[in-house]
Amino acid sequence: YGFCKGNNLCVRHAKGEYLAFLNNDTFVASDWLTNLVAGCLSENGVVLAASKLLCPHLENGRIVNAAGGVFFPVGGGIEEGYLEPDVPSYHIQKYTGFGCGAAILVEKRFFLDTGAFDEYYFHSFEDVDLGLRAWLYGHKVLYVPSSVAWHYMGGTGSRGKGSTPTLVFLSIRNRLYLLVKNYEVQTILKGIFLNH
Repeated sequence: YGFCKGNNLCVRHAKGEYLAFLNNDTFVASDWLTNLVAGCLSENGVVLAASKLLCPHLENGRIVNAAGGVFFPVGGGIEEGYLEPDVPSYHIQKYTGFGCGAAILVEKRFFLDTGAFDEYYFHSFEDVDLGLRAWLYGHKVLYVPSSVAWHYMGGTGSRGKGSTPTLVFLSIRNRLYLLVKNYEVQTILKGIFLNH
């Protein structure tokens, strides 16, 4: 089913107010979930909390995989701190564009009311889309660095083989889809030109 539909099917059975999404190529600190919940409850309007993701296979787990995310005008976004050392600037709780879907907490009502994960994405950029939706609907996304998870990256999608032609295709297609789906015409035209 892919990441999107598989998770959407599971959400139908979830009973709580929040949904925790955690990839199968991650492991977490003992207070991972407690700190994510505290982040969501820390102020009104926060519907999504993002963990700090570290790479367990790089420099004894001290390299960042994601510390929140930034949107790009060409569509899509990039994880903040990607492959950088875990320096003090990544220890500060703050608003962020989106959270890497490998380890996030989302308010269930918001998730369902805004369409859940868009299943057209199948794999990649669905988390960027979700974060963008939160901001477009007037909500907030919070990066919670005290909620730590370690992410091997690509444990299912590439099965340890690095980038595959299918993943490259999905990455490009989904970045363009996110652009066309969510942005205004002026930005879409600029984004398509820059992508070309």
